[in-house]
Amino acid sequence: MSFPTTSAYIQNCKGWEPRLREHPAMDWMFDFCEAFDNGDMKSRPYTEWHTEDFTLYKENGKVFTGAEAWAADLEAVAPFAKQTHEPVWLCISETPTGYEFVGNAKLFFNLLVPGEKSLVDVQGREWDGVIQGMFHFTFVRDPTGPKGLKMSVEKVFADGSPVISLLLKRGMLKPEELIAKLE
Repeated sequence: MSFPTTSAYIQNCKGWEPRLREHPAMDWMFDFCEAFDNGDMKSRPYTEWHTEDFTLYKENGKVFTGAEAWAADLEAVAPFAKQTHEPVWLCISETPTGYEFVGNAKLFFNLLVPGEKSLVDVQGREWDGVIQGMFHFTFVRDPTGPKGLKMSVEKVFADGSPVISLLLKRGMLKPEELIAKLE
């Protein structure tokens, strides 16, 4: 028995290869990551890049919507002095309202408390740590968004233990604080 299929843009990559920007959703994602990692997105209204009802599904199973979702996203990177997203693999399909986007990326980071940098990204920059993660995004067409798109859903599948380990080692998190967060 055959099943109906949908065309998909599937790529393996080593970071932000220029060819990836040929796809409109990946071009948007490049600008999004640049604004998030290096720009002023974190200090601006979340609705510039996200829908008002933006929904975040955290790796711990918690779900947040709207401004609470954006606050939860920002809380996740609060211990970082700097971070960068490095795509590894992606699959994008067009929908009637925008795009579904599934991808694997590395999130390299430096903590606010400096320490030994033991990891290197594809550009040769040194970092304190890295998190491997899978993400599932839904983008909707919206003329008020950058390049006519906004993110409406973000689902995160990642292991935060590399961050927790470094936070404990550098004294940025006490064991009792960690236990309280797990309850």
